[in-house]
Amino acid sequence: MTTELQPTKKATRNYYSYSDTPWSIWNVLYGRRSHRKYDLFKPGRDLVDSLDKTRELACRTRGASLENIAVISDQDRVNELRLALFRSFQGGINSWLSVTKPWAIITVELDAGEMTADRPQLLPRVIMAMEDLVLWLAEQDMGTCWIGGFNDKAITGLLKAGEGRRVPLVIPVGKPVVSPGFNFDTFTAQSMSKRRKPLQKIASVESYSEPYSVPEISRKGFSASSRQGVPELLESIGGNNEKTCGADIDLIVDACLESARVAPSASNSQPWHFVVVRERGNLDKLAGCCGLDRNWKAAFVASGRTGKLISRLLEKPFWMIDVPISMSHISLMAASMECPVDVITDGIDEKAINSLVGLPGDERTVGVIGIK
Repeated sequence: MTTELQPTKKATRNYYSYSDTPWSIWNVLYGRRSHRKYDLFKPGRDLVDSLDKTRELACRTRGASLENIAVISDQDRVNELRLALFRSFQGGINSWLSVTKPWAIITVELDAGEMTADRPQLLPRVIMAMEDLVLWLAEQDMGTCWIGGFNDKAITGLLKAGEGRRVPLVIPVGKPVVSPGFNFDTFTAQSMSKRRKPLQKIASVESYSEPYSVPEISRKGFSASSRQGVPELLESIGGNNEKTCGADIDLIVDACLESARVAPSASNSQPWHFVVVRERGNLDKLAGCCGLDRNWKAAFVASGRTGKLISRLLEKPFWMIDVPISMSHISLMAASMECPVDVITDGIDEKAINSLVGLPGDERTVGVIGIK
């Protein structure tokens, strides 16, 4: 493996320099990481209210329901849930929860059938909304950590979810401790959080078998959107954005792929692949597979691998969890460049899309993001 293809979190290029105006969403994408140690912290009313408003906005934008995402901030309930997560069947990997105290825990609640369906419909939309919240919290200097390794039946019972409901994922929230020296938190950051596959390893062009080649990109005038905060970008995605992106299409594609490259995933395995579609005939076919009549400039077919051991042990479809997290990043990045986007995860002809872009048998299309 050559040096430039080794896993790293170092940016593929200096993206900031391509915009004449501040392109600050990169600060959040590069700065966000999982935090497992929190200072004692009591949030102000403004932070709590803003979190709730952002939750509503993210759910509305992604097509999720408020009943799917709950923010638990009562300290007695937070403490009870924290200890249950630590003590649950698979809780050995959550030992850090025994010595830290988040000020809130965000939970996902879904019908149990979503976890066993061949193709979950609501789960990917909820996951995108959850990652939107994670990025917004990072903007507020709050620490978070995705947790999926626990006995969710026990947690579902503790939260008194309705019959036929499950709580497959939770995210603790707290004021992160920045600890000097070497400890579990810094070890995790160094050995996992900073390692990311290069673009050539996670992306292809037109067909899965044609690796993406990092291009030379023109530095012609481009100005990022003046709206760079996560809520503003969500409003742009969810509204009627008729603006035209002034960036070169190579920069749009490259920046969107980079935003996905640094997204979090279970055990930092990055189990995703993106096929970039730019040829006109293929774009028209792809839009048709999504039931749309669109004149996309480019599109990303986001796929993931199924059937991994951890998915079977935890009874969770991680291909429909990890990949939507990266799709949240792509769509926010496109919005930061004034690019209107379509984000489609259901109602697609998956078999036809898989064939169009030549996905191998162990890969499945999670969704499509079209750049208008």
